[in-house]
Amino acid sequence: MIKGRMKTAKSQRSQLVNVGTPERPIWVSEKALQPETKEGGEWWAMIAEGSVVLKPEVLDRLLEVTESEKS
Repeated sequence: MIKGRMKTAKSQRSQLVNVGTPERPIWVSEKALQPETKEGGEWWAMIAEGSVVLKPEVLDRLLEVTESEKS
């Protein structure tokens, strides 16, 4: 995975992680990779309630990565 920084719409800096490839990056919040933490749980709750919307391929890849890290 590649870590990087990307500006948000609010001009804040968010820590993002590329769970894709360099050729086809998929940037997600670093918190999303830690669903067992308080911040990660809050992030996943926002996905569940629909306040954070991910493209299906992004969500699929994120689920793959978090499941493989549990193993």
